[in-house]
Amino acid sequence: MVHINPFREDCIISIKECIKDSFTLKETVKKMRKDYPEVHQSTFYDWYSIAKEQLEDDEEFMSGSCMIETDRQIKTKLKQRLIKDLENDYDLETDPSIKRNLRNDLLKTLKQF
Repeated sequence: MVHINPFREDCIISIKECIKDSFTLKETVKKMRKDYPEVHQSTFYDWYSIAKEQLEDDEEFMSGSCMIETDRQIKTKLKQRLIKDLENDYDLETDPSIKRNLRNDLLKTLKQF
């Protein structure tokens, strides 16, 4: 039975990003040691070659169309869209009471940032 490191896939993706950003092998391994202290230091060299092979086969990753979004980034984009919608509604609204409510909603949303 082979033990597969639970950090393997995440680390390989990070190594691919480093290669894409033109990091050298030494710089990449140094960054991985800092980001993944649980992984044995010599393992990164093996994973570097795996990541490089996968990167050559994966043109979408190199073109940048494969972006990994975190939950925080998704929430931030959603908040930005909501603010934009509120701004548009505020600009288009003519009724003073509705406009006041929209302004208050917009101010509450902006205070969170």
